[in-house]
Amino acid sequence: MSRIGKVAFGVVLGALLLAGVGGAVAPVYAQEQAQKPAYTTEEYNAYIKAHNETDPQQKIKLLDDFVAKYSQFGAGSSTSITTTTRLITR
Repeated sequence: MSRIGKVAFGVVLGALLLAGVGGAVAPVYAQEQAQKPAYTTEEYNAYIKAHNETDPQQKIKLLDDFVAKYSQFGAGSSTSITTTTRLITR
């Protein structure tokens, strides 16, 4: 086999191997994309309601309620205050 034939064979073999690997990776990637979100519908709706609120005082109340109910740190911690401040400034 000539040098060009060997190179062409290598390229074709490489392409076939990549196509086989790509076909095996695609279902795993699709499965990862289909996983459920890390939040509930109720949590999402509460956040969106607070996010869309135009009255600043009501927005603060809704965000405080959100952090108190859904934060792993709970109300009153310095982390919840920081979280509320970040949410207000967005």
